[in-house]
Amino acid sequence: MDYLWRVHYDYSWGGLLSIGLQLALFYFALQLAHRILVRISAPADWQLVLDRFVQYSLLLFEPIVVLVIGSYFILIKPFFHGLMVILLLLACLRQLRNYFSGRILLFDRSLNVGTRLSHRDFNGLITYIGRLGLRLQTNKGLHFLNFEDLLKDGYTLVIGEKNSSFFRLKVDVPETDNKGKKLEQLRELLQVVPYLNWRHRPQITAGNSPEQPWRVEIALHDEKHLNDLIQRLEEQDFSAKITKI
Repeated sequence: MDYLWRVHYDYSWGGLLSIGLQLALFYFALQLAHRILVRISAPADWQLVLDRFVQYSLLLFEPIVVLVIGSYFILIKPFFHGLMVILLLLACLRQLRNYFSGRILLFDRSLNVGTRLSHRDFNGLITYIGRLGLRLQTNKGLHFLNFEDLLKDGYTLVIGEKNSSFFRLKVDVPETDNKGKKLEQLRELLQVVPYLNWRHRPQITAGNSPEQPWRVEIALHDEKHLNDLIQRLEEQDFSAKITKI
């Protein structure tokens, strides 16, 4: 009983809050370091090493935080809090498997937004990577793939630019339309079309005057999709023509 009393006394809600704040500050420091390393100009060797170290630290940091906070929470009232944690783990078992599978998969630096991925009957571009899975844009639509399924069944990544083509388009907008709304509409359209190679984000440059067309620079995985893209633009009242790079 004396041991249990000392456990209750040493581990308190105030201590849990203090540890949580310290871990949060350390997490923000890692995020800040990552952003600074992306922006600064420095020798490529050590900058790459430091950036990888920070990225891997961020991948491992969340599971460590969960483990530390969970352990401290249990030690406040071992029996009741331990029972609560066990019930929570059983209820979220599927999500936890996805989460930890994602931690393993994301150590592969080739698994990035804009990379083409093939898994089972799905073949498309990664448009978003979350904590429980990723979104894959295919010709049939947008699909969400769980990390657990990717780790269990495997996947194929198409790396490199051999199938990528770069184009510059001139896009005309009717003078009667609101330019700001049409620009936002164009950006949203480029976000959802499945033909773009997102390793090179599309660039939209407005003309010097309202009468001049916009310049849109894009990269496609396959040149044959260029006509499909132009057709999609015309369906949204954009008149697009190809110009030289």
